[in-house]
Amino acid sequence: QSLANRWLKRFLTPKGSHPIRRLEGTEFPYLIGANVDSTDALQGPITEYIEDATSQIEAVDRKSPWLTPEGRLRAATLSQFSAVSADHIDFWVELTNQAGKRLNILIPYKVQTNG
Repeated sequence: QSLANRWLKRFLTPKGSHPIRRLEGTEFPYLIGANVDSTDALQGPITEYIEDATSQIEAVDRKSPWLTPEGRLRAATLSQFSAVSADHIDFWVELTNQAGKRLNILIPYKVQTNG
């Protein structure tokens, strides 16, 4: 659970919002409330933001020798992307720790459409 919390915090933190660590976080929070042409256009950027958060957590893990295999990230992947309606998507991120355990995280998103 602590690994999921660390990853989600990094994913949901707006990049540039930390006063000292300006590269921490992702661009995902900036999508909230943004005008989007279609839900299909979101899958690419969301995958990129997942990779960004994952790279940041892996960098922290390399500097943290006290973490157990259960607390270290092996991988995070977009496992499912669903357009629920014209203005709502759900996507699942699968986290795998170094011990091989997997956890799926559901992230719902309401699209602000043009028009």
